[in-house]
Amino acid sequence: MKKVFKRRLPNALLEHVIERPFKTVQDLSEVELAECSASSRQLYTLRKFMDDKMMYYEQAFIDQYLKQLLLIGTVLVTGMPTTSSRRDP
Repeated sequence: MKKVFKRRLPNALLEHVIERPFKTVQDLSEVELAECSASSRQLYTLRKFMDDKMMYYEQAFIDQYLKQLLLIGTVLVTGMPTTSSRRDP
């Protein structure tokens, strides 16, 4: 049985993630990768897969954060009464 815990991440943490995305592997070109040994290529592929997966998770958090900021901004703007929507007595 899986348990799902929902917890709001601090804005400072999300801003840090935006500024410095998770990355442990430097991207290698096909030529550089071909010069590596088979075991190094295998390790590179595994680490690259893990990096990409972590970056995917981080991007999901970033998207939620930005969507929430957009919604808050929209509520603040649309929640204000305008003169054209007022009823005159």
